[in-house]
Amino acid sequence: MSVPITLDGRHVADLVVHPRIDPATSERIAATFYRLNVWASLGGDLAALGQHRLAIAARAARAAASGGIGVSTEEEQQLAEWFTGIVDEAIRHGGPPAAAAIWFVLAGDSHADPFEVRPARCPMVAEVPPPPHGEPNEPGEPELAEPELAEPELAEPGELTPDPAEVAAFLARLRAAAAGYVHTAIACASDSDLLELRKIVCAGVDVLEDYRPWGPGFVEELLSSMSLDNARSLLTRRQLSNAEACRGFADWAHGFASVVAEHAIPPVFRIGAVAWLARVALRPEGDAP
Repeated sequence: MSVPITLDGRHVADLVVHPRIDPATSERIAATFYRLNVWASLGGDLAALGQHRLAIAARAARAAASGGIGVSTEEEQQLAEWFTGIVDEAIRHGGPPAAAAIWFVLAGDSHADPFEVRPARCPMVAEVPPPPHGEPNEPGEPELAEPELAEPELAEPGELTPDPAEVAAFLARLRAAAAGYVHTAIACASDSDLLELRKIVCAGVDVLEDYRPWGPGFVEELLSSMSLDNARSLLTRRQLSNAEACRGFADWAHGFASVVAEHAIPPVFRIGAVAWLARVALRPEGDAP
């Protein structure tokens, strides 16, 4: 078979694969060359903006995708399947509202981008649209209705009635994105993150309580407050010595950097929080709290 190779939309060569190679191997070869072509095109675009852009992109890519070295392909797939099962369990117990809550957790794991407000870190999560809301029967607080409330005559006043097909499509895309999110989390995971993730997979109810929002795993002393208090007391004075100005300025920068770090939820903790929601917070319908 012959695989065309293009660069910047121009045909530059053909890769000829021996016909006795099995089709699956041929497809992998073609996919590899396609990915290399995409990277070459991206590198060309960034290099045209200056070599510093290329260096920044390489550093960002390495930081985002060089973790998880201690995880085999097989284990990574098992972890992705486990998390998909966790999402399924949450939806079984909590319905579409649980799916919407999980979407906010996964889509909220974002990074800075000059063209989007806060795009999702995971490319598969980024492709999942927001939960469907439908149209309200009467003015009221927007909520994601259950699928069985999709018929107008079954919906309560003020509830929204999304199209059942939209709800089904959203649930299917979220389920697929759950596996992708695990792959993304592993790609940027440190060794300690991997230990944490393996602990979550085997965790019982007592351990999952550590991942409850504002639970023991999230509540720590906010070190930023001390730096910001120091900065405020210094930088709001009418007159400052050079030493005080420098110290206050450094505390101001350090304090706000600490705020970002303290309030960020790492990917592995987001996975743990979803597991807590599915296995601790939500109960099968009809069970007493």
